[in-house]
Amino acid sequence: MDGIQLISANELIGHKCPIGKKVSKTQFKTIISYENGRVIEIPDRGIKAFPKRAILRIRMILQNSKVSPEIREQLLNILEKTSDETKTHDINEEQSLMLSVGMAVASGDATAVAIASAKVSRV
Repeated sequence: MDGIQLISANELIGHKCPIGKKVSKTQFKTIISYENGRVIEIPDRGIKAFPKRAILRIRMILQNSKVSPEIREQLLNILEKTSDETKTHDINEEQSLMLSVGMAVASGDATAVAIASAKVSRV
């Protein structure tokens, strides 16, 4: 629901996060150390990444809880530090996919239409 993903240490190090100053591997986890002293430990089974929408749903459920204001504050901090390019990435990707469907339809190629439509439905 809401695109919760299981991310391995290799995916996180390679694509989703800047590489730390030091990366070490133990038998059951990968440890990433950053220059600011922050350390992230990732179990071999991976970690779950929750999108903003899922976190907002949790906040709505916990509306009268003492935890709710802290969740809201952390989300606002994340949004404040996120670049505009990152915020609009999904919108840009969807527009690109819809353009590819339109171009496939305009070309009259049924195979291209099917492929482009399948890509849109995966998102």
